[in-house]
Amino acid sequence: MVDVESTVSFDYDNQATLTKVQNTLTKLGYPMIGEQNSFGSKAKSYVSCAAGRIGK
Repeated sequence: MVDVESTVSFDYDNQATLTKVQNTLTKLGYPMIGEQNSFGSKAKSYVSCAAGRIGK
């Protein structure tokens, strides 16, 4: 098993934008730094990635 750490960074204008992005990433299975990435979150991340690749 390969242990890979990836991060996302972005600029935002206000707290509402930050909150929206955080919530969206969490729903897709990508936790914020310091949050636990549960099995369910990992599964969502895998499905999200696979769906993106299939849609190409």
